[in-house]
Amino acid sequence: MADRAQEAVVAEIQLAHGSKHNICAHLDYSTNHAQEFEDIIHLLLRSRISYAIATKHDAHREHLQAFWTTATFQFMDGVPMIYVTIANHEIIVMEDDIRRVCRFGDDKKAKSPC
Repeated sequence: MADRAQEAVVAEIQLAHGSKHNICAHLDYSTNHAQEFEDIIHLLLRSRISYAIATKHDAHREHLQAFWTTATFQFMDGVPMIYVTIANHEIIVMEDDIRRVCRFGDDKKAKSPC
């Protein structure tokens, strides 16, 4: 029963977002209609998240589904961690891992508008 409910949610997301969901952003001033989005492109290029949103990463559907169906959140010595099992491998994801992979290049305690 849970599989049908999950499939319905996935179908609803696909219908609402179509092929535009989870794709990288084209932060290029020379693309069609770029003038309409010049301010936001400029803001995003200056932000710490520009690499994370503008770099294409290949993600396998099975891995994404495994992540979301097996993920549990726990604290170990006060540090938040996400535990997942993907392709029979147990993986621990920490905030520092996300910051490193996404190349945020920031101090996690620092506040930023972007």
